[in-house]
Amino acid sequence: MTAFPLRGEPDRATSRHVAVLGATLGLCAASPSYPAALLAFALAGAANAPFFTATLAARSRYAPAGARAQVFVTMAGLKVAAASAGTALAGAAAGLGPRALLGAGAAVTVLGAVGTALDRALGARGGATPG
Repeated sequence: MTAFPLRGEPDRATSRHVAVLGATLGLCAASPSYPAALLAFALAGAANAPFFTATLAARSRYAPAGARAQVFVTMAGLKVAAASAGTALAGAAAGLGPRALLGAGAAVTVLGAVGTALDRALGARGGATPG
């Protein structure tokens, strides 16, 4: 991220990078061989760095100055809680197999990207602006 810093609005970058992350998870689910799966998982790992950086930039840009620390701590807590809930759900659904779980994770991630794009479009139509 130091060599190629993010450009543009953090909310758009976050949406873009979460879509890329979802696509790479889909590649993981669809990988036909072990070498292809290794490459897909490497791409998913590489896609996570700009996604995480974009979320941090969005928090910095849009959090009110007096509540910035609270926003960061709250988001960190929500991230841990969501990861724990996802782990519990994946454990309960383990019988479905790894491809189904990765596919479901990809679908949820892509739906998140679609949701952010819809939210931005509806907010623009209603005159709302971030921050």
